[in-house]
Amino acid sequence: MPSSDIKAKYCTGTGSLGIQSPARIRGIHIHAGGSNTNKVVITAGNGGAEKITIDLHHNDSHSVTIPADGILIEDAYVLTFTNVVSMTVFYA
Repeated sequence: MPSSDIKAKYCTGTGSLGIQSPARIRGIHIHAGGSNTNKVVITAGNGGAEKITIDLHHNDSHSVTIPADGILIEDAYVLTFTNVVSMTVFYA
């Protein structure tokens, strides 16, 4: 039996992910755009500490699995969304 239900949030730009806090980010799926500079940064609130920074290859999809219990975060906020088409964040 799982210890918690995994939920998902889809986003296409910067701003709050609207994830009920606190939460643990367990994985991320990203569709990168057609540029050589592709990056996602997720922080703890607008202007808060960086929790996840991901650089990506262009024109590709990327799945990032976060080990163990995931990354604990409050007020997950997408600070940087450079040349990225969309992203789905999986959390519990």
